[in-house]
Amino acid sequence: MGVGDSRMRIIAGDWRGRALVAPEGLATRPTSDRVREAVFSTLDSRFHAICDASVLDLYAGSGALALEALSRGAACATLVEHARPALEALHRNTATLGAVNVRVHPGDAARFVAPAGTDAFTLLFIDPPYKIAPEDVSDILSRLRDAEQVASGAVVVYEHHSGTLPVWPAGFTLVTSRRYGTTSVSYAIFTEEPRQ
Repeated sequence: MGVGDSRMRIIAGDWRGRALVAPEGLATRPTSDRVREAVFSTLDSRFHAICDASVLDLYAGSGALALEALSRGAACATLVEHARPALEALHRNTATLGAVNVRVHPGDAARFVAPAGTDAFTLLFIDPPYKIAPEDVSDILSRLRDAEQVASGAVVVYEHHSGTLPVWPAGFTLVTSRRYGTTSVSYAIFTEEPRQ
């Protein structure tokens, strides 16, 4: 089947308390409710980044991060995932919630390019498998920046192993990082440089 039982839930907003399913197996590492709650508390109190956000969720897994953002007032979300069990969970979750303004792109985050006419993203979630090197994540951000798919002032939330440090490409500035056991979450702001 590919979809397992889960006790994950939407924490706040229009869908508060609604259950989410997680993919079966060990290939996907869902963000715990505790970490997700801390992430959204930080996004709300420090960055004011959720309301009307255009969300990009790379390595979306079950879609919990993007769906939580939509529940709390984000305008739209694009979710990128290639693993079949995760896609099954993601589709099931969006259908159960009746989520609209959601685009699901089945494919590799490293090759994702938003369709023409897509507004630049204002809130990016990056939660790759720990085996993905920080340099590879940096390459993805560089490509999105160069394609003008990241809005000036966009907030990037990067969940990674506490033993690794993110590599931020030009234009992205680390603001803060929080540690939760073996998981760390780093927050950066994108500042578009004036064109010459």
